[in-house]
Amino acid sequence: MPAGSTPGPRNHETGLASLQELLQEHLFERLVSACLAAQGWRGVTTVPYYAIFDAGFDFHRPDGSRARAGLGVRRSVPRPSASDLPFLGSREQLLVFEAELRLRRLGVTSATTIFHLEPAGRDVRITVRSDGRDRELLLDAGVVPGDVASNLFGVPETGRCVELDRINIQYSLPSNGGAEPLSLIDFGQYCIRERFDRDLSSMTSNGPFGLGGRMPAASTAFVQPGPLRPNPARWTKRAAGPCSMDEFLVDDDRKVWQGTYDASILASEVLRGRTTPGEMATELDRVPMVVPAGTGGG
Repeated sequence: MPAGSTPGPRNHETGLASLQELLQEHLFERLVSACLAAQGWRGVTTVPYYAIFDAGFDFHRPDGSRARAGLGVRRSVPRPSASDLPFLGSREQLLVFEAELRLRRLGVTSATTIFHLEPAGRDVRITVRSDGRDRELLLDAGVVPGDVASNLFGVPETGRCVELDRINIQYSLPSNGGAEPLSLIDFGQYCIRERFDRDLSSMTSNGPFGLGGRMPAASTAFVQPGPLRPNPARWTKRAAGPCSMDEFLVDDDRKVWQGTYDASILASEVLRGRTTPGEMATELDRVPMVVPAGTGGG
């Protein structure tokens, strides 16, 4: 960054991000990797962080607040040149969709944004919204005829809103030029759920509205969490009322940690200066990230 410039929260291409965001990335990369390893599937892998550093200065957020800056170092990876989304009908699309279903078996999902379809007379307005409590508007895709929306999204009837989960798995391409294994990157959008209730949409770069297919929640292939879950020793369930982690583990838009679970207290210890990212990684390695559901963890 040029000398004298004010560091902001949108300089990720430089390796700079808020420290809590990087810790969140690290935690979810470890969890996603553990979920895949527990199932013995090699269709995708994850790109780990080599190191996370406290940058020694603060971010300035648009609202005037400040956040500690950090530097993340990970393996260099080739990104798809045209789009982060796979082509319709490609092997990459199938791998991404299978990865989401496999993660859901353990209660983990990348789908923290939703297609929101709302009747507008005989038409339907399509928007993309966050999966937070306020359903924050992220993108207004516009109004389309009701029959078009019905054909694309399976809206059963006019007069009521319909929402679909949007898969948001980001990946890099294999260095050998093949389709497998895809290397998953960017884990800030992942979260943990006890149950999945909305239809699931597969996203592509060239499908209508980015849609590449839809799996109804009533389908026999629809996945709910099974006997393995994130280790409660590493992930603590949110209690009613304010959660002590909220002060620390939120992204710059305060959207990520509104799910059913919050991350381990380890990350807040880093932000309080009581431990280092390296010591946190060592502690994470000490205890399994996924365990049989209902156990007390380690």
